[in-house]
Amino acid sequence: TKVGGGRQSRQLVDMQFDQASNVCLVTIMTQERLASLHRMLIAWDGWVSIGMLVDDDGYASAAAAGLDYLRHDGQPVPAPERVALSLVQDLGYRSPRNRFPYNLLRNAAVARCEAEYVFAADVDFVPFPERPSARLRRWITELDVRPGSPNVLVVAAFEQVGEHPTPAAARSLTKSRLRELSASGDLISFASATYEAGHACDEPALFLSKGRPYQTEYRFGCEPYTVVPRKGIHLYDERFVGYGKDRVSWNYELAARRPSLHVVPDLFLVHFHTLSSNVSKYGHFPRDWMAGETCWPAFRDRVQVAYNYTQYGCHQKKVDGLTSERYSTCVVDAERICVAPHCAPPITAFLPPLAG
Repeated sequence: TKVGGGRQSRQLVDMQFDQASNVCLVTIMTQERLASLHRMLIAWDGWVSIGMLVDDDGYASAAAAGLDYLRHDGQPVPAPERVALSLVQDLGYRSPRNRFPYNLLRNAAVARCEAEYVFAADVDFVPFPERPSARLRRWITELDVRPGSPNVLVVAAFEQVGEHPTPAAARSLTKSRLRELSASGDLISFASATYEAGHACDEPALFLSKGRPYQTEYRFGCEPYTVVPRKGIHLYDERFVGYGKDRVSWNYELAARRPSLHVVPDLFLVHFHTLSSNVSKYGHFPRDWMAGETCWPAFRDRVQVAYNYTQYGCHQKKVDGLTSERYSTCVVDAERICVAPHCAPPITAFLPPLAG
């Protein structure tokens, strides 16, 4: 791993960066997602750490460019002073099979977070309303989220399925407007049309009506977006490559640690239509939806031994049966894909100039 840095103009920091922020937004991407990254970071005002997969033949030039590799339409990434970047060389993850290393990228980004707390969200999301860092800072203190405490913050997630809000209107999205757009069907709970269990923990109907934090319970398959202390955070299991179980597995292990989940009432995420020059390269288009499932039994057993915890559903039992008919072992082990515990790819990291 190589580490670099550099000094930048402070102008964008003064405009956008909340220097009292104690939360690091972790996101992962490829170069095709630069427009989405800029959209996200215009709204997010705290620390940032990015795990970015780079084509093998472009890795050297990307490493030489540093944070300039994040430029889009001639503009630098918003407030580059707060941004950590981990460039990960693509060692055949996307071709010939879809073995996109989501969790390897997340671990690389988490490792370079500078703040006390970690908030992992996918790059096509945008946080609302304005000043998200200050909102999270308040609830971290009020709800006693700290190392050694079971308390975890949950940020409810929605997605755009209609024509509204327009990009211009979205810049000032409020919770009252969110209610209107939810009632009209333009925004729905994230992935509720395709994977309802994923954000059942958000309890979106309750979120829309509440003005105070509320507790929620983990359900199997739930994968909420959380804010947790960086100290003591468990790693993402890198064996979940390609499609399936990458975030589910991390949240399952979080549930095994017996957290107390609190949904914050005044901050939410919206997943907008993807801004990408070539979305098929990113990995969200599964050519083999069972890839992640092949590694689930061993993961489940490890968690049971480590935490004396098991939670399951009837649907998962059926999936386990289908997977075992086609695969005899985890695809990462069978194909010796370069993720932990087998190996680590080259990574060049750039730390925030304001860090330390």
